[in-house]
Amino acid sequence: MSGSSYFRKAVEALAPYVPGLQPEGEGWLKLNTNENPFPPSPRVLEAIREAASERLLLYPNPTAEPVRKAAAAVFDVPPEMVLVGNGADEVLSLIAHAFLDKGDRVLVGDPTYTLVEVLVAIREARLTHVPLQEDFTLPERFFGRPAKLVYLPSPNAPTGVLHALDEVDRLCETTDGIVVLDEAYVDFAREHGLALVHKYGNLIVLRTLSKSYSLAGLRVGFAIAQPEVIAGLMKVKDSYNMSLVSQVAAVAALEDQTYWRECVRRVVEQREFLGGALAGLGFTVVPSEANFVFVKPPQRAAKDVYDALVARRVLVRHFDRPRVSEYLRITVGSEPQNQELLGAMKAALVALGVTFEGVV
Repeated sequence: MSGSSYFRKAVEALAPYVPGLQPEGEGWLKLNTNENPFPPSPRVLEAIREAASERLLLYPNPTAEPVRKAAAAVFDVPPEMVLVGNGADEVLSLIAHAFLDKGDRVLVGDPTYTLVEVLVAIREARLTHVPLQEDFTLPERFFGRPAKLVYLPSPNAPTGVLHALDEVDRLCETTDGIVVLDEAYVDFAREHGLALVHKYGNLIVLRTLSKSYSLAGLRVGFAIAQPEVIAGLMKVKDSYNMSLVSQVAAVAALEDQTYWRECVRRVVEQREFLGGALAGLGFTVVPSEANFVFVKPPQRAAKDVYDALVARRVLVRHFDRPRVSEYLRITVGSEPQNQELLGAMKAALVALGVTFEGVV
């Protein structure tokens, strides 16, 4: 009997989530997984050095209480409204375990963050995709539908489109189940929906330190919701889900808001530059409020352009899925990285036979 036969049928049938490619070797320009091009606050490195030299023999705080307090101060909520997870992905997994029984309906837009599809399949819940409109905004039929859980990333992954606050408000008002508002990229946007957690008991807002705080490698994410929701999620959390190093780094990052604001400003500035430059090359650029741009290449298939960039040791993201296969998602880099990308992009397009003004 093969080992796979011991797994649950739902697991055997599962198509796992595939993260962005992590290249081996040197010389790659990596703009495929939405990492911040700028380093974390110097306070983070100092806090890690201190923890590594003095405290690693101790278990970490089981509820990451210092992080909860630091995050609560930044998010302007009491600590009992904050849960800390091993990245926002773990928080999504905890939500699935806490709320979904077999057969429960989960509502998502299309396109969306595909890890959610995997988590729903593991729980043997039923997933309903509602296609977003041509401009990737919410259609009318997304509201008022019966569902145990509604998942809404805003800004959207992978498009970068921000959903209006009045739409989020209406979604919470018209949904009987839990609304998960994934704001992983919202630090780069013009507005956020965090204040709505005080209005709605069925809303969970997700945040992360991976993007704007440059801590993708340490995995720190948050659920913000009313205290009874957080208390329920705590029941399914591992005892020590957050390492000591992650906790001290998170506190240091959250306490350095001056550094954080400047980092966000620089990323947004480069996002506008990159989007404008790609539009000048003939790309269709979806308006983004994240730390990436979502673009359709001129004249050639997105996969062809992706392959041509890989040949030049430049990594962006291509999704082989309906609605998004004709687009590329490109992480916003530093100014030198963006200039390098644009040079490689021009060369790739010319090699593919694309003709446009200004390129020789």
